[in-house]
Amino acid sequence: RAINNLAEGDANKAVLVQIGILKDLQNIVLNHNTPKGLRVEATEVLTSLFEKNPVALQQIIEDREVDRLLDIGLQSGNEGEGNSVDTHAFDLLVLYIGSEDKLRALFDASKVDSLLRRLDGPNRALASQVIRVLGHLALNDAIMPRIGLGHQHYVNALKSENGIDQLYGAMAIGNSARTEDICKQYMQDGAVPLLIGVCYDKDTEERARHLSASALRNIGITVEHRPLITQHEHCFDALIQILETNNAVVLFASVLAIKVLVTANPQGAEAFFATPDAVEKLVQMFERYMDEGQRRVQFETARIFPVLASYKNEYRTLLAQKGGAAALQSLVTSNFAILQVEGLKELLIWAEDNDMQRLIQKEEGLIEGIIKSMGSGSSDVRELAAKLVNKLFGDHGLSLGELLDNHATLVLAIDKTL
Repeated sequence: RAINNLAEGDANKAVLVQIGILKDLQNIVLNHNTPKGLRVEATEVLTSLFEKNPVALQQIIEDREVDRLLDIGLQSGNEGEGNSVDTHAFDLLVLYIGSEDKLRALFDASKVDSLLRRLDGPNRALASQVIRVLGHLALNDAIMPRIGLGHQHYVNALKSENGIDQLYGAMAIGNSARTEDICKQYMQDGAVPLLIGVCYDKDTEERARHLSASALRNIGITVEHRPLITQHEHCFDALIQILETNNAVVLFASVLAIKVLVTANPQGAEAFFATPDAVEKLVQMFERYMDEGQRRVQFETARIFPVLASYKNEYRTLLAQKGGAAALQSLVTSNFAILQVEGLKELLIWAEDNDMQRLIQKEEGLIEGIIKSMGSGSSDVRELAAKLVNKLFGDHGLSLGELLDNHATLVLAIDKTL
């Protein structure tokens, strides 16, 4: 407990790592005779230290210790009464295998098969922990297809009223749904409505909603699956609801799922626009402050707009009326040529319509971004930006003075750019 208290300060954590106490703490967890309370404390301290200093993990972990942790966890399920299991060895095990692929690679086909057989046992608490382990192991490409053989067990975990079971089931599905055959199997198993249900339930743990959104995205990577997914009631309702969170990782999962499900899927786009406040919720993403590391969420949100607009002109008009210019501004003002090109191409289409053209002309920040793009290092970006400026301001037979008099936003944008 004294060590646990010391570990609350970052500076103290660094000292604890340096003096080599990690190995001693790990030995406490590995010793099956250690009192449960002491193992709980040791596991909590190790988890805290590793979260702040993942490099320290490499200093103490050995292959045999991964096997030992697995044996302790499995044995506790054999010895326990009913549905009991000692989760602390599993806590440390998933911390290890979740951090390094070389540790996941220790699990060959025979070990995976042994774990899969445990899923049929009577101890459901143990089965839940095994699904948790398999979900982390599925990040290893070599054994991922074999882990997919447990697909029905992972889907059944989603049916549980236990939030932890749902969390582990969603993780196993999301991490293993990376081949067309496994994704097809999840479709047949009825995973999709269950995943949507987890996303839709605001009372569900946020991590479970995040992993369920990721699983929907992965299953939807197969184009044929997209209309089958988006035909389900509350599909976009559920994903849009997740956008209320402030967790950038969770936001990113939901945004990517939406983008995948509306791409090359006209029925999906129709379902999206039929979802109340869906467009407004996406536009609100650009009103949030996000630091540089989080802006990828806004970039991927912005990329949804040209996809949706590509299906029907009425969709494009609706997006423009509801503030879609903010999305295109995000693309144009990014530092990535591929995003700038996407934004500028869409704006050129907007500029073909007089009403939408006037809407663009009023957006000072957007005009400033377009003018700056004319000095881009990419020739494609420069060419598109120049073409757009000419379309917006140069095709009216006006002198330069008349042009600047009529377009105050252009004057301000040029002034800021200079």
